[in-house]
Amino acid sequence: MSSMIDVSKLVESLKISESANDSFDYLLGEIAELMEMASLYRAKGAFDPVAMIEYAYKVETTILASGHDPRIIRMCQVMLGLTGVSDQEFLLDGSGKVYQRQVYFVRRSDGVVKIGSTMNVARRMEQLSSGAAEDLELLGHINGSTLFEKAIHRELADHRKHGEWFYQAPEVIAYVERILRTGNNRGAI
Repeated sequence: MSSMIDVSKLVESLKISESANDSFDYLLGEIAELMEMASLYRAKGAFDPVAMIEYAYKVETTILASGHDPRIIRMCQVMLGLTGVSDQEFLLDGSGKVYQRQVYFVRRSDGVVKIGSTMNVARRMEQLSSGAAEDLELLGHINGSTLFEKAIHRELADHRKHGEWFYQAPEVIAYVERILRTGNNRGAI
């Protein structure tokens, strides 16, 4: 009877070992993809904002799959450094938290819409509110970059009031709604 228990323990240990090997293989595959992506970004010498959103997601899922293993977090930090992307666009802290630049959309009480970008939307809203004589409404924000923000500004140039502020034309609101719907939506109009 004791040999039956030993065999069942052995079978259970083998199942656990097989599962651990599968997890390790998955993790190595994710790390290899991150390394390949980092080298491609570096080789291109150009920042691709859409690709960086994908890279951020892959970094987050790799760290999650590792159980927030500090060695994996450090590897991801090194690979991020190899991309050449500024920490003002994408940052990975020591705990494995990913911070990515956000493109935000704010409306003043007169309807004028500000399109900007920041690493911290809550802090930026505080800054804008403290300097504003009127109420501001955060319409939403999405993962992005300064390049993405500038592309939006170019697209809406005909509706620019000044700087990053745009008239509340139906085309502006429709464009912002579409971006928020299709992007990593953190708010709604």
